[in-house]
Amino acid sequence: ELGDGVQKWSAAEIGYRGATVAAAIRSVDPTAKFVIPLLSFKPDWVADDIEFNKEVAAKVKNYTSGFALHTYYDNPPEGPSVTNRLRRIAETSTLLRQQGFAAPELWITEHSRWPQGNPAGGLEWQKIWYQAADFDGLLSSADFIIGLSQLDDVDGAMWHVLIGGGWSFLVMDNGEPVLTPLGNLFKFLQPRLDLDALQTVTFSNMEKTGSYNYALKASALKDRKTGETYIWMVNRSDKALDVPIAGPSLKKNTSVSVKIRTLTEGSYEAVSKSLKASELETNKTLAVSDVGQAIVRIPARAVMNIRLPK
Repeated sequence: ELGDGVQKWSAAEIGYRGATVAAAIRSVDPTAKFVIPLLSFKPDWVADDIEFNKEVAAKVKNYTSGFALHTYYDNPPEGPSVTNRLRRIAETSTLLRQQGFAAPELWITEHSRWPQGNPAGGLEWQKIWYQAADFDGLLSSADFIIGLSQLDDVDGAMWHVLIGGGWSFLVMDNGEPVLTPLGNLFKFLQPRLDLDALQTVTFSNMEKTGSYNYALKASALKDRKTGETYIWMVNRSDKALDVPIAGPSLKKNTSVSVKIRTLTEGSYEAVSKSLKASELETNKTLAVSDVGQAIVRIPARAVMNIRLPK
């Protein structure tokens, strides 16, 4: 966080120091690659964050095409809506292409639901850090990851920390590590390099809750090794939804056997101050209509992972 953290480096300083470090590293390892931080919002001390990012991009162009963003969401103003943050990432990709990067590499090196409140709250704010990894945090991050999978230039996204503080995959319970609900999300989705996101269009009911105004988001992904298709889906509303799905894997007037895994709220887990995630796995036969649609029912406030055969 060189430009928006306590360092408050200028774009020129990031470019100059980056070039010095890159040259030193490449003198030892010519294959080394570099990722340079950009601004994902406008800090008070920066006159124009977009111009700042343009200047950084121009000054590092001769040694990298990789850039990093830190993205927090779903508790404004410090955490804008997921839609706002996805739009900012897409706009950054467009900006880099306009600056002459034919294939920019974007890395979301931190992301999370933002706990309510402000860091200036100190210890009081830390008491609600768990909101990043509780079940509401799980829904927020599922929403973000599903949307992020549809952005071509994003090469990867990283969580803030595995254990410690509120942004945790794991917490300690009587000396034993246990998954937070957020940790269960990644175990559940099983994101991996073999999955290629397919262009996906989601139609959703409009529901104004918190910082979002939609109920549903989905992304279809193809497994390069097996040829199977997966559909990641999140329902952020308080109502179950019957969702029509369509695509090349569904042939008109046929039936298809699918495996459906669902994450919903489970029993209370005191250690993470939240409802823990509860996973259900079922095998179903879906009828495909004469227009090539099958209906899947997703529970309220749930994440679904549907596996379709090759």
